[in-house]
Amino acid sequence: MDNIIEKIVKGEELEKIIEEVRRKIYVNGPINIENMEILSYFKQYQPDFFSKYEGDILERMGIFYKNNKINSLEGLLMSNYRKSIIEKYNRYYTPVQTNMINNIILNKNFSFSAPTSTGKSYIFRILLKTKVEMIL
Repeated sequence: MDNIIEKIVKGEELEKIIEEVRRKIYVNGPINIENMEILSYFKQYQPDFFSKYEGDILERMGIFYKNNKINSLEGLLMSNYRKSIIEKYNRYYTPVQTNMINNIILNKNFSFSAPTSTGKSYIFRILLKTKVEMIL
């Protein structure tokens, strides 16, 4: 990891490093802290370079509330996924939040664990409000 950070700071192998991080995020989602740290070093030390990829990375991460500039097939696929979420739920949900909702709706009992700021409380407030409105 130190070698990657050193390369980013020096401006070496930037394309190779960012492509690997983008691939990992698309395949696995934004779950690896090292990938997030690498992106933060890009943003800090190579802001002009990073700006070319930022919108696409946000789209791959499922951060759909921003109008992201898409420059890849993977980003376009995630953009279409975002549109289908909006059509189905009439709200902006992340892929993780959508997965939570789908699992809660499909199961009478459901348990999950997710990091802080995933939107767990937000989802539960909406689901509870929806159920109360259905009853009234």
